[in-house]
Amino acid sequence: MKFEIRVEENREENPAVGGENTSLQPYSGEVSVDIGQVLAANQALLKNINRRMEEMESRMKSLEVVIERQSVALQNTIPQRLLLMAPPKPVKAWTPDYPPLDDSWFGRFSLLERWFQPHKLRRQHTEM
Repeated sequence: MKFEIRVEENREENPAVGGENTSLQPYSGEVSVDIGQVLAANQALLKNINRRMEEMESRMKSLEVVIERQSVALQNTIPQRLLLMAPPKPVKAWTPDYPPLDDSWFGRFSLLERWFQPHKLRRQHTEM
C-alpha cells in the first residue's frame, strides 16, 4: 500500500525583511510514504519494546526473589547477632564435690605403690 502526498505551493517572491516572517516553507516536491514499511517499522519497534519489558519483568522477579531470600536470612541472623552483642554470661568452672587430693592423702601410700600401683591412689567412694 502506498500513500502519496503531493505538495504544490507557490512561494512568495518577496523574502521576509528583518525576520518578520518566521514560518517554515514546505518542500514543494512529491512525497511518497509506504504505509506497509511504516507499519512494519512500528511493529518491529513494538516487538523490541515488548522484549525489553519482558526482560525487565524477569529481572525484577529475580531481584524480588533475591531480596526476599536476603530478608529471610537477615531475620534468621538477628537473634544470633543479638546474642553476640549481649554481655557474656559468667561461666563457673566445674569443681568436684569432694576435696582435692593433697599431700595427706598421698602420704598414706608408699613410693612403690605410687609408681607401680597408681590405681590404689584413686578414691573409691567417688567412682561411679
